[in-house]
Amino acid sequence: MSISQNVIRQADCGLAPGPSLASVQHAEPSASPIIRGRHVVATMYGVPFDVLNNTELLWTALTDAVLAAGATIMTGAAHHFTPFGVTGLVLGESHASIHTWPQRGIAMVDFFTCGPVADPQVALAYLQQVLAPTHIESAMMIRDVVDAPFSAPRPAPQTAVFHVAPA
Repeated sequence: MSISQNVIRQADCGLAPGPSLASVQHAEPSASPIIRGRHVVATMYGVPFDVLNNTELLWTALTDAVLAAGATIMTGAAHHFTPFGVTGLVLGESHASIHTWPQRGIAMVDFFTCGPVADPQVALAYLQQVLAPTHIESAMMIRDVVDAPFSAPRPAPQTAVFHVAPA
């Protein structure tokens, strides 16, 4: 699948212009669309120091993970800390980040996607292959955005599911 086939438009994430606040306050809750967001966070343990302290490798891995997941990259940045550690952030219709503690062999990652196409679990799996942790703990939360009055009943948040698996 080509990168162009993976592009998600802003409208897929509910970012297209919507009704004014005044019209939303008088909307019928039953007619409100739900925009589904998926948020995956993970802590990876046992990652080699040289991997976690390599800004270029981590930046490439993070951006490749985002593209593999089917998301779009609009901007981003990476920063190397002294004496060691890297933080990287990618922004698009969603976001991805990585924060590393090379001296402890730990990377913390965060992938949030919205809409039906981009899959944060694919991004996590890609990053797991590159970083090769000895252990990983992750959680996924479904985050719904309902275009309804603020006083209308909202769907109950779905509980995060925690996964602990060897790499």
